[in-house]
Amino acid sequence: MKQAFEIEIPRTLEDVCNARHLALLVYDMQVGIKRQVKEGEVITAKIREILEAARSEAIFDKLAMSAFEGTPLAFALRDCGIKAVAVVGIAMEVGIEPTVRHAADHGFVPVVISDARGAGDSDAAKRSFDSLAFAGDTLFTDTKTFCGLIRRAG
Repeated sequence: MKQAFEIEIPRTLEDVCNARHLALLVYDMQVGIKRQVKEGEVITAKIREILEAARSEAIFDKLAMSAFEGTPLAFALRDCGIKAVAVVGIAMEVGIEPTVRHAADHGFVPVVISDARGAGDSDAAKRSFDSLAFAGDTLFTDTKTFCGLIRRAG
């Protein structure tokens, strides 16, 4: 992990997958929304695996597309010493992309677990994914790698 002025700066997936400094955001996994995507059951299974590897988290009801807007999420994460947020759920093109961008704007390192996120429109989701990759402030991983790192760091 890089350091500047005695502050640790996470830069890699290994740096952020530390249970003391990472929060998991599960986005829009209600039954009604899950039914709207073809791969809903597959995504649910992957998120269950991720939840088992992660510690338990507080629950905030969101009011806007970004999980940060209109909620105390950023304050709560900072109070807990969180430096990074891993995001899973549905739908990439509607809510996950703005949440990930908002996380970066708040100074958190966003992590998208690519195989544990769904979409209502696969073309729009690909554009969202590509846009986040192009911006360069998001880390990407898969369920197996994420769970392995969390279990090893925990």
